[in-house]
Amino acid sequence: MVITMRQYFLNVVTHKRNGIDAKVLRMLLLVGSYCYRVLLYIVREVSTGNKKKLPHPVISVGNITWGGTGKTPLIGLLIEQLNKQGKKIAVLMRGYGNDEDVLLRTQYPHVAVICGKKRYKNAMAHLAVNKTDIFLLDDGFQQWELCRDFDIVTVNCLDPWGNGHLIPRGSLREPISTLQRAHCVILTNASLVSEEMRTKIKNCLKDFIAEENILEGVHKPLYFYKASTPQETIPLETFQGKKALVFSGIGSPTSLKLSLEKLGVTIVQYFTFDDHHVYSSDDFLAIQDEKKTDSSLAIITTEKDFMRDQLRMKKELNPYILKITFELQDMYGTFSRRLDRILGS
Repeated sequence: MVITMRQYFLNVVTHKRNGIDAKVLRMLLLVGSYCYRVLLYIVREVSTGNKKKLPHPVISVGNITWGGTGKTPLIGLLIEQLNKQGKKIAVLMRGYGNDEDVLLRTQYPHVAVICGKKRYKNAMAHLAVNKTDIFLLDDGFQQWELCRDFDIVTVNCLDPWGNGHLIPRGSLREPISTLQRAHCVILTNASLVSEEMRTKIKNCLKDFIAEENILEGVHKPLYFYKASTPQETIPLETFQGKKALVFSGIGSPTSLKLSLEKLGVTIVQYFTFDDHHVYSSDDFLAIQDEKKTDSSLAIITTEKDFMRDQLRMKKELNPYILKITFELQDMYGTFSRRLDRILGS
């Protein structure tokens, strides 16, 4: 079996590899984490001294780990709630140009999705020619230069803190203690872990944020659709007891695996790729070759993956896409009241 550099690195940082090479690399990575922490402090102090404020409210959805925490579905939920209030919305994203921004534009064509590193500059340029009531800032917890009215941080229950170390020794972008800056923490994939695990995460968070501001969210499967016929919905129970090949290039591949298994899908093989992976012909050929071993196998992926290369994916694989939505516990309690205060300001 060929081990990729990424897998080798993951095996090292998670202690699955414990040879001399791994021990030396872990020491070097730990030194790198200390250097990163110092640099992070300097950048934050310099940048926060020159904060800019937009003329309209800004709601940020971010995280403190490197990897998928379910920010995009939460932004979708916010868009739907703000739409009900008749608000003109603009989303500010760094933008990868291949999935999240495309997904939002497809699902919400009436919402402006603005991509680029210079969030404040991009927002002001948009305001010069477009009416906007509120900005949603994607991946904004580390956007030091831009003032926010509501800082939401998503924490993936399946892997809340990684191994507890900062980048590059671990996956933390900031120390956990920086969550005291957040106005609200949302536990995502809450339905995929035990109550004991959720309680453990909440107990950790209570040191930094009030319990009433810690909420739970779930990524709820709605239906499947075929890549070639997205307008035709397929009930979830259709795949109960069925065998499938699954592939994804998302930040939290385990969440897809567990969600499908809860629906009764038997996963014969799961092809996992890096987050935002751009699929090659070889990738698709590997999946096609596996399907040839059993023509009855369904091929399943995520909407985010589908958005990256819709035409080729339809033509070469025509997979089933799992459509999900994000639901928030207490949507009409603390969270909703906070939104109302922001919008009323």
